[in-house]
Amino acid sequence: MRKIIYLQVLPVLIFIHTSAQKRSDTAAIIKEFNEVMTFSVQPYLHYSSVISLRSGPMTDTAVSGSILHNEFYKVQDDLYYGNEQEEVFLQDSLMVRISHSRKTVLLTKVDMATKKRMDVLPLKRTDMQRMLREHCTLSRLPDEGDTGRIMISTHEKRMSQGFTYSDMLVVYHRGSHLPVRMEMNMHLRNEENEQMTEALKANGFDVAKMTSVKDGRKSLDMTRTASINFGEIEIVKEKAEQMPLWRDRVDYDGDTKTYNGKGRCEGYEVTKTF
Repeated sequence: MRKIIYLQVLPVLIFIHTSAQKRSDTAAIIKEFNEVMTFSVQPYLHYSSVISLRSGPMTDTAVSGSILHNEFYKVQDDLYYGNEQEEVFLQDSLMVRISHSRKTVLLTKVDMATKKRMDVLPLKRTDMQRMLREHCTLSRLPDEGDTGRIMISTHEKRMSQGFTYSDMLVVYHRGSHLPVRMEMNMHLRNEENEQMTEALKANGFDVAKMTSVKDGRKSLDMTRTASINFGEIEIVKEKAEQMPLWRDRVDYDGDTKTYNGKGRCEGYEVTKTF
């Protein structure tokens, strides 16, 4: 379950580099970061958020990104996550994924062992803490009023699609340690070539602003940004129990053991893997 939350807020952990930071420099920051993330393992949870996805630099006339309005509910081992494009239910030992853009419903079984593996707060695990210490640079930025700020950065690393580096800013209330905003910036640098230049121009990128020179070679630098602005985070049973249910979207016929979309999902293609 918690994996869904962390897929939203911790993509930085998969963009690592090879320069280590001293254990003494990171212990206090990891502890603070862990305090911020403990909201995700409460037995009852509800929050809304706005996710902004942007790419750039783009020309003035190009569409640079999109905005999604998210809702998250958690009741013990059950959860719901949804926005304009998709909905995910983890209920009744089922994972129900609904794509409103594709008009599809995918149902899979989830066993208790899988649930328990997903139920561990990643930063409490020593292997995750070790990865942060060995492969990421963590720093405390100056506080802004009653909010604290943590920056997690990686150095440039060669990958199949070019050179990448990333940084993630975490802004949180110092009193409650609840998150306010998280922003992830992923940077991609490729050597300039005619084919890539034309493809980027066709997709609305401002190639002139992307061009840089390193070690005497021209390259094109792209930035992808994902920012999450949290609304009120409520850790109360009454609110969490207002969670939408998968049966609001999918009807199950016990006689034929078939599933069909209903309501706004009527007519959707339904696939089950069990």
